[in-house]
Amino acid sequence: MRLTTLSTLTVLALLAAGCASRAPEPSATNAATAPRAIPESRIGLRTADVSEASPVRPIVPVRAQPGEAPLPVRPYPGSPPVIPHSVDGLLPITAKENACVGCHDPANAGDSEATPIPASHFEAGKLDNRRYLCIFCHVPQTKATPLVENTFKP
Repeated sequence: MRLTTLSTLTVLALLAAGCASRAPEPSATNAATAPRAIPESRIGLRTADVSEASPVRPIVPVRAQPGEAPLPVRPYPGSPPVIPHSVDGLLPITAKENACVGCHDPANAGDSEATPIPASHFEAGKLDNRRYLCIFCHVPQTKATPLVENTFKP
């Protein structure tokens, strides 16, 4: 008797599991409310078919030498300023070789009229090892056309 009961319970459990995992039948109301596929030409910022090559907008770097260009306005208080001059010949920046410090070190900034590196970038009187790579936060200014309009308000 126990074997028969156990067999019956096993069959019922398998049937219940099979019915529970069965996909529902499509209905006319589901088809009408189902989301439509988005065409590839509307995905992302490209506005073109993702399988086609599209022209690349040119990015023109600023060629002004240090001290020639006016300082750009920061988009919001506390934002890292962009680099308003060319970085040709100043890269790469390493922990041992950092051409930015030559002008932007607070000891030299007064003579060169460069923006001094803030005190937050120093630790025990030396440039903090986590802050030596300036271009992580400060990017060279370019004359690129924005892909989308900037509507940010601080």
